[in-house]
Amino acid sequence: ALSQYELMPKKYQEENENGVTKNAILFIMGISLIAPWFGRQVIVYIVDMSSLLAALVYAYVSLISLRKTKGVMKIFNFLGLIVSVSFILLLTLPSSPGRLTLPSFLFLIAWTLLGIVYYHRYNK
Repeated sequence: ALSQYELMPKKYQEENENGVTKNAILFIMGISLIAPWFGRQVIVYIVDMSSLLAALVYAYVSLISLRKTKGVMKIFNFLGLIVSVSFILLLTLPSSPGRLTLPSFLFLIAWTLLGIVYYHRYNK
């Protein structure tokens, strides 16, 4: 899908005779095979970083839904926003027992910078 929107090279869009995108599958497989070699602790950093990003996405979707819905659904969307903001605070506040470790924050900063570079490269 990223290749169809010209966010990745066209070679990942090519399908074989069975309709399978072989290059895309090999790329994902290669990335997946690299991760375990970094060790358990690095995978934990990535999972921690992903939990913060998932909470941010959930807050964003809840906010959009809150603006677009009417009636009783607004209450549920507001509750979803409150829950996601509380998770974000639990993961980021220095006094929180569940806060992210320094390496997780460093991974998050690196991932964000990589995303910004990627966005500016492929933004037309």
